[in-house]
Amino acid sequence: MSSSENGLMVAQPTPLSMPSHQSFLEPTRFAQAMQVAAQIAKTELVPKQFRDNPAAIVVAWEMGGELGLSPMASLQNIAVINGRPSVWGDSLPAICMRHPQWGGMVEEMNPAGTEATCTVIRRDAPANIARSFSMDDAKTAGLSGKEGPWRSYPKRMLQMRARAFALRDAFPDALRGMHVAEEIIDATEPLGVVTGVSASSSVGDVLDFISRAKTEAELAPVILWVEGRPDDVRDVVRSAYASRTNELRKPPEGRAPFGRTKKSPPTKPTETVDAKTGEVTEAKAPADKPANDAATNSKAGF
Repeated sequence: MSSSENGLMVAQPTPLSMPSHQSFLEPTRFAQAMQVAAQIAKTELVPKQFRDNPAAIVVAWEMGGELGLSPMASLQNIAVINGRPSVWGDSLPAICMRHPQWGGMVEEMNPAGTEATCTVIRRDAPANIARSFSMDDAKTAGLSGKEGPWRSYPKRMLQMRARAFALRDAFPDALRGMHVAEEIIDATEPLGVVTGVSASSSVGDVLDFISRAKTEAELAPVILWVEGRPDDVRDVVRSAYASRTNELRKPPEGRAPFGRTKKSPPTKPTETVDAKTGEVTEAKAPADKPANDAATNSKAGF
């Protein structure tokens, strides 16, 4: 519930216990999760970033489950920006309020509307955690006057920044290091862009790397990364690898594979004449041999 003290809104819900989470990446659950995700990915009820991408849906479910979100709430509250998963600012209080040490939250705006302050109460902390964000801070960060919500709704954006700082500092164990979507959107430079793959790279980083590859040669490190990984992880990476490889193999519009210019088919097939009988026959053109992606992946180490 919320109460008003000295004109301030104080969020003081009854703290809930942190829900237990069963991983969707466990082999016994992964296959079922992928089947359900494949159907959900076909609907228009999920954000565009998840449509026709069941593997991404399962990963979002897993991340949301670790934060205490239900599967469908995960799809609505987790955003992938610049290749990094993040949560929208409106969902931060909902996640933190489920923590057993939650004690309340106070959000204030100065009379001039130029500085927002968020104070979070954590029961086991020695003091309340208060964080502020002002228009001067926004100017320093190059955000003031920026096209979009910073120009249309500056007070709301100040509130979201102060809230994110306070909740991340007060409940790092609840948010598990997740970025806030509004901060990543506002970033001048993309955060955490993956430029390579090593043995210590996470599954998310590898999938991000695959989606950014410009040539098949760039995907070579992925083949080494999957060696010795669990079967469910290999399946997710293999699916992304095959999909990206097929995209890279598609010739540009108006061009044939391997850079050859498309030629119009001959008006007549080649004719041959039997020297003894004089019979005329038409030579059949050899059929194109279809690409064997499975064989290619097998040779590549998948």
